[in-house]
Amino acid sequence: MGVMIPALMIGSVSGNYINPAFVIGMASVGSLAWGKALLFIVVEFLGAMAGQLVVVAMHKPYYDKTTNPTAILVHSQLLKIREVSSTASSANSSVVSCFSSVR
Repeated sequence: MGVMIPALMIGSVSGNYINPAFVIGMASVGSLAWGKALLFIVVEFLGAMAGQLVVVAMHKPYYDKTTNPTAILVHSQLLKIREVSSTASSANSSVVSCFSSVR
């Protein structure tokens, strides 16, 4: 949905050159000149960097309030660990239930 909606909204205007992979694919099959493809790729990366700067600027006040600078990193690592462990536990429980039901 995150890619489909913008693609439907701006596809007729921009040709859907919103992803470097798509641009490389179009240039590979000859639908787009490599010179133009390089320009699109550079602009797409610049747009991504500008978007990241906006996100950082919006969250900076919250980072500034943190008294422990490593807390942000620790929190993100804990979220990753919880994500992996919950995925693993749900996978293990489905395997266990599968084998326990076969008797």
